[in-house]
Amino acid sequence: MELLLILQPNLVINAVASPSFELKPHFTNHPNSTLLFADISGYTALAQSLGAAGAEGTEALSSALDQFFGIAISSIYHFGGDVVKFCGDAILCVFSPDRTVSPTQAAMQAVRCSLELKKKLRFFKAGEVELDLKQMLAYGTIVGNFVGDSTLNHFEFLVTGAPLKQIADAESFVNPGDIILSPEMHSVVSASVSVHNVSDKSDTHNHKLLVDGDSEDPSRRATRVGVRRASSGLASSQSGLSTSIPLLAAAGKTIRLSGDQQAVLEVFCEPQIIESLQGFAGSWSRLESFSHSMRSRISRHDMCTTIFISVSSTKLDSPDPQTNLEGLNEAFVSFYAPAKSFGGTLRQFLTDDKGTVAIIVFSGRESNTISACRGALKIKENFEEVGIASNIGISTGKVFFGPVGDERRCEMAWIGDSVNLSARLMGKAKDTIMVDKATREQAASDISFEMYGMVELKGKGVVAL
Repeated sequence: MELLLILQPNLVINAVASPSFELKPHFTNHPNSTLLFADISGYTALAQSLGAAGAEGTEALSSALDQFFGIAISSIYHFGGDVVKFCGDAILCVFSPDRTVSPTQAAMQAVRCSLELKKKLRFFKAGEVELDLKQMLAYGTIVGNFVGDSTLNHFEFLVTGAPLKQIADAESFVNPGDIILSPEMHSVVSASVSVHNVSDKSDTHNHKLLVDGDSEDPSRRATRVGVRRASSGLASSQSGLSTSIPLLAAAGKTIRLSGDQQAVLEVFCEPQIIESLQGFAGSWSRLESFSHSMRSRISRHDMCTTIFISVSSTKLDSPDPQTNLEGLNEAFVSFYAPAKSFGGTLRQFLTDDKGTVAIIVFSGRESNTISACRGALKIKENFEEVGIASNIGISTGKVFFGPVGDERRCEMAWIGDSVNLSARLMGKAKDTIMVDKATREQAASDISFEMYGMVELKGKGVVAL
């Protein structure tokens, strides 16, 4: 149970621990919340570099992510945040107000956290590759969605809402080292931060660039605005802030769950992951450490076929939370049932800067590539029946399975260059299914393929598909 708990964010644990929680599709509003999206820059180059080294390289890639995310997680929980999702090479975090923390305080804690992350993780050395960090801060009502089906015995949690749209709006012009504030975020913290206007012409929403005292590239900046000075008290030691901000208590609250509540929590985890965690037990607090034997006991190298699915529909685009929930649940049922019937494992279902995405992994059997392709065709068929548009990418290769994160918060993930490739293929697929050469060759005996042509993929150059 200790390990099962660290796989979930506080938003899920606190909900399940509530006596009023019902295991059914529903949503909860979290008003006046701050969303921090921290994205690793340089991850594609790192994955390619280490992927070329085979099994040792994929394990080294996982280790590098652990080190990077471990530093980030320490800061996030120190400043009262909650890691909601690990989005591949990014982290999605929420800073929410409560009875003791005002919305402005929570927002400023997110600002302080982002400055600390920039200080600690810029120019992070991972092997021969130097990683950097791009950060975006947004503000508003975050919607927590519980989607699933009791007959399928699985539920997922994902966040949506206006702050996600604000993050997506900034994604096209955020550069390594930047901390971009949405207009809504800036309006909450403007009295305490110094910013630049973003000079990128694609910014039509008046985002702001947080100033932290580092030298900035003047070619990307316009007129400096909002420079503040501390009016009283001790100024923050972090540049970019101008007023004294008290450090909020870290999220170290001990959680107690009944046997029934523990059983509910298991429904948010795939059976394959539950099996990997069997035999571990213990009490839990977000800030307590647990045995570091987790990686050695659970991790393994695997030959996997990975499916990345991007979905869109009228319901998914709706600003109405109930309609949006219905769209999410339709998408979930449409892909999850075929995924399970063909032997796949759901890695993740989330909404981030790239939209609403599902990741499904097929591993452990010689026929997994054929099963993955058949599953993808059935998923595509199900989507079309309910009016959901989808872009699907499939790739096959050697990956490393294990925890990503640290003892406070982690997720079980499949990591490797082929996983990144399936995401790139999804990005190029337009209402169709694109596969890589390895998938095509391994499934050709049972599945028919059409040659698409030459396509340019990030990190791969021009390849034939």
